[in-house]
Amino acid sequence: MRLLQMLEGIDEKSRKKLRMLKMIIGKEERISWYPSAGNDIRDLFEFSEGQAKYYGMKSISNLFVHTDYYRDFFDLDKKKVIKEVYPYLYRKDFRRVSDFYDYVNKRHNVVHFFIKDIYKLRLKRRFPVSYDFTPGKYHGSLTNYSPEEILLFEINFASKHGNSKAYLLYFFFENFNFLSEILLKYNVKISHMVKIREGCGLGGCYKSISLAYSLLSVLGVKYLYADWEVHFDPYTDTILYELVRKHGIDAKYYLIKEIHRLKEWSGFSARLFEIIPTNIRMNSFLMANILKRITNHFEIRNASSEDTFVRNPGSEIFSKNIFQPGEIE
Repeated sequence: MRLLQMLEGIDEKSRKKLRMLKMIIGKEERISWYPSAGNDIRDLFEFSEGQAKYYGMKSISNLFVHTDYYRDFFDLDKKKVIKEVYPYLYRKDFRRVSDFYDYVNKRHNVVHFFIKDIYKLRLKRRFPVSYDFTPGKYHGSLTNYSPEEILLFEINFASKHGNSKAYLLYFFFENFNFLSEILLKYNVKISHMVKIREGCGLGGCYKSISLAYSLLSVLGVKYLYADWEVHFDPYTDTILYELVRKHGIDAKYYLIKEIHRLKEWSGFSARLFEIIPTNIRMNSFLMANILKRITNHFEIRNASSEDTFVRNPGSEIFSKNIFQPGEIE
């Protein structure tokens, strides 16, 4: 299922733009998903055509999707991202200027973002979803939590590669709710994924989207930009167990190849990986080996407290039968 086919505009302006976007994208959606994106739009630059050539990537994203339940990052009346989280991001009128330091080439990559317009969309009625938010330790309030409304941002930006345009869909979903009710339920494929500073400390609801690494083959991911954080908690096995059985998932093992390193993205080091699929069924041992390539430690939350401790990854963090598809009992 193509994601754009599931959406409709709420007025004539948004319906017209959505029709135009469908023509631009065509039949091959190459979606980049950034869970817990907040107000970070650096992925538009990192997965742009010019930057992809610099990295040696074989495909680029043509549609960006961000998810975050915390809506207060945006002032829609002024077309602004109203809260700046990191000092190297600043705003002037509708513009955002981002200075990304390239530690490899020892130079600054200055990117000028301009939000040209914002359109309000929603899911068509024939694509029902179950909105779910798990209360936990989150930042701010949920007074603006409105997952029914989807925003389409038309963004122009200028960088060392020239002028570019990107279309960004913003879903105000909890990450796992979006993963289950949109991507897996309707078999929406994504080609790129960004997992940077997901906010487990302030907004994680005790569920880390790093668990989705287990399902990259099912989602169709070709490239992953990831920081070093991998979190597990007492609910990890339960979440994955339920997803595998609810959606009849048959996860496959994949090879992971590092193609670029960033010393800093939102205060974290990050690496760009190419995902190479195989026909081998995923198991706990193989998944643990993949995680060793992504990170050198886990944070494990104790079931009886909020304290964390660190240990090396191993297959014992998963239940033995967790990747076996079947019905939920």
